[in-house]
Amino acid sequence: MQEILDIYAERGRHIGVKERGEVHRDGDWHRVFHCWVVRRDADCRDRVLFQRRGAHKAIFPLHLAVTVGGHYSVGETPEDGLREMREELGFAPPFAALVPCGEQRIVARWNGLIDHEIADTFLYVSERPLTCFLVMKPEVADLVAVPVNEGLELFAGRRKNLVAETPSGPCVVALKDFVPHHETMFTNALLLARQVLNGERNVNEQLEWRP
Repeated sequence: MQEILDIYAERGRHIGVKERGEVHRDGDWHRVFHCWVVRRDADCRDRVLFQRRGAHKAIFPLHLAVTVGGHYSVGETPEDGLREMREELGFAPPFAALVPCGEQRIVARWNGLIDHEIADTFLYVSERPLTCFLVMKPEVADLVAVPVNEGLELFAGRRKNLVAETPSGPCVVALKDFVPHHETMFTNALLLARQVLNGERNVNEQLEWRP
């Protein structure tokens, strides 16, 4: 069964519907749900959870990306994005527990795919241990908790790698392990995580990312 998406003008006006493959072929603007799960450890280190994409993925298998992300089907709203959390992480909090962080407009091209996304972006503060997430394999290969300060240094080019946490223990990750050309989007997520974990909740902003 073909997945049908709503499509939009660049400023967000709804202009119709189209099959998902055609949307990515033609570069139509479409909306997606993004949620970053963040936490502050007992040692007061702030971390952002990245999803390691499944090995079977056609695009960037085993690379690190947003904690939870997914397309809306026709007529769906951000609250429907909780479905992606249930599927990929094994749980979903109440929608009111998510911190809205505005929209990001994402423009990217990979091997003939033209991706024009309007990402409804949220953060969720979780105290859940990494071992308690029931990730949907093989869709999701693993979760990797990246420390905020070291992550910011990595994406700014001030370090070559960092030590992150996974459910099975520490691991070393470098820039090559992340979905390429997303450094600005990932930096924004780390900065937003720092704000929210420091008690700020008025972080709704319009962000634009173009590689």
